[in-house]
Amino acid sequence: MKGSEIPEDKLWRIYKDTNDKDIEKEIIKRYLYLVKVVVNQTYPLLYGNVDKEDLESYGIFGLIDAVRKFDLKKNVKFENYARIRIRGAIFDNIRTLSWFPRSFIDKVKKIERLYQKKEKELGRIPKDEEMAKELGMSVDKFRKTLAEIRGISLVSLEEREWGIKDLKYDPLTISLDESVKSVLKEAVDSLPERERCIVSLYYFEGLNFKEIAKILDLSESRISQLHTKALLLLRSKLDNVMGVENENWT
Repeated sequence: MKGSEIPEDKLWRIYKDTNDKDIEKEIIKRYLYLVKVVVNQTYPLLYGNVDKEDLESYGIFGLIDAVRKFDLKKNVKFENYARIRIRGAIFDNIRTLSWFPRSFIDKVKKIERLYQKKEKELGRIPKDEEMAKELGMSVDKFRKTLAEIRGISLVSLEEREWGIKDLKYDPLTISLDESVKSVLKEAVDSLPERERCIVSLYYFEGLNFKEIAKILDLSESRISQLHTKALLLLRSKLDNVMGVENENWT
């Protein structure tokens, strides 16, 4: 029987028992579509700073890593595990490019610190109007600023800027760690309804911004702004739980 004709569960068992390279190639072939799914989510947020084919190459390495490290004994769907590994490989490679300018990093830090400060003061997540007033800009300008820094959702700035070694501190990659999984869920649940919905549809349902915009009856650019806001809020909440202080930014 050819590898392409073997049922998936049997294919996995044979591979894990024998480490057969032909079987490995067949499994990788079956799940290559996941690389395209993740890349199609990632590429629009990078403003053309990275070639799409490069992202696909990074993603394939992540898929291969996922296939080799996947544990059949754990009650985890391979698709979910592979998406995170693929994303992680893309993040790691983008991070080495260091294409974020200093002004971009400073802007992200300023807004994230303000989100933390206002949430403590108000006892709730601040509204766009409150954030804009504190920053001395119009609501429209604040929302445009969120759109400008949307790349924050893709690269873990903390590893480079905070000096936290070997910490995959992204809301998606961090979800693999059982010790923080419940914390992440709580952080997502605490988001405002629209932001929570966008995070769920984008990361867990695999929809792109255009599709989410149709569902929520909002513009694609507004979805992008809300997505950035959600990621900043999640990072802020995870900072507090994990004992990471923004003052450590250099």
